[in-house]
Amino acid sequence: MKKGLLVFLLSFFFCIKVFCQNNHFDFYGNSVVLEKISAQECDSIIQQGIVPAAIQLYINTNITQYDLEDWAVVLFLKKYVDEAFKNVSDAGKVKILSALLIAQNINNGIATRNKRQILSLVSIDTKLMPEGISISDEGGSRLILTAFKREPFKIRSVDIVFYKGKNLKLRAVPPKLVVNDYKQISRSFYNYATQKKDTINFSYSPQYINYAFDFPLALSHVRYTKLPISPFFTTSFFAALTPKLNNCKNKEDSINFLMRFTQTVLKYEHKIIIYSPESALVNGNGDCSDYSMLLAFLLSYYFNDLDITFLNYDGIEHVRLGIYNANFDTKEKSFVEYKGKRYLLAELTAETVLGDIIFKGVQRYPDRIIE
Repeated sequence: MKKGLLVFLLSFFFCIKVFCQNNHFDFYGNSVVLEKISAQECDSIIQQGIVPAAIQLYINTNITQYDLEDWAVVLFLKKYVDEAFKNVSDAGKVKILSALLIAQNINNGIATRNKRQILSLVSIDTKLMPEGISISDEGGSRLILTAFKREPFKIRSVDIVFYKGKNLKLRAVPPKLVVNDYKQISRSFYNYATQKKDTINFSYSPQYINYAFDFPLALSHVRYTKLPISPFFTTSFFAALTPKLNNCKNKEDSINFLMRFTQTVLKYEHKIIIYSPESALVNGNGDCSDYSMLLAFLLSYYFNDLDITFLNYDGIEHVRLGIYNANFDTKEKSFVEYKGKRYLLAELTAETVLGDIIFKGVQRYPDRIIE
């Protein structure tokens, strides 16, 4: 009895401070109003996993207002818990977040990192084979650290809290963020069509870049509409690039143009996390994964008849793209044969063109191919 009373009093002590919280919290440039939460409501979530109807209505209203789905919902809930329950212990926040995820029918678990730290995990679509993020396999479930940085993490054990709902897709439509923080930037690159140095000017959103950093990007078959990229960046970037690309003679020349653009617009820098194309272009650097992600983004926009794969070379920790089209001539070119198709190699960390002969017979077949 005394122990139960102590737990309630501690919960009450932590939650009563919520009344001193800020009236708003920032969701990637949007000021979201916070409603006060009583000690009883806080305690019911932590101790019983019951989300009060008023809180559920508040969350659902904001999900509708900001057009959130999948990972955008998770990121919203994470920011909400951090602000609305800022005086609750980290362990309490994990339990609150888990209850809110269950209320949204999202499969999740709680992991133990060490004796004093627990982490919230969510389950991803088991059909996906992502590369570039940390995943824990637990009893057939594939779990990823919830709305957190994408650096590798180690856990001791996992308790699957809820596995009757939905698994999240790694590629979800980004939220319609109501922001007006666009800035302009210029980048230099080698223009394959004119054989000269060139520049491109475009707009970007710092808030969308912040969102992309929290989004668990992974190497997989990329469609630019599924990445967390600001709409005005897409509009301004392709409006500037398309007239330059139109100077190319044919499709293969156009692909070489985009390859040489990718190779020269970014400076090589080894990293752990993967950048979104918008982030990579604004930062002006990246490694082979970022180069590959950027080119896949460009090709997906201009050519819907191309089949694109990520070619992983584990021994040298390297990624290239494989690009297939039925009309490509593969004679005297470097390629990877996969599922009966010849994918021409696209090496992006050197000054090469599609299927460059210098790679023929050299590290020709990757350890893994990711569609």
